[in-house]
Amino acid sequence: MKEAISQFRDYPISVDFRHINGVDEEEYLNVLDELESKVNALIIAGLQTKRIVEKVNQIAKKFLL
Repeated sequence: MKEAISQFRDYPISVDFRHINGVDEEEYLNVLDELESKVNALIIAGLQTKRIVEKVNQIAKKFLL
């Protein structure tokens, strides 16, 4: 991903990579809460619990308005 992003270095975008160790649902939710007001796009991989999916859907709705 970092290599692909280097193709866009001339554009006014920034990318924030977060690594969450293990399967800590609360840590995932805390990171999503922190990023929610800062992002225009979101790509995540990893834990997919009901609460995390609901949070991601909540964030996604902001992009659709």
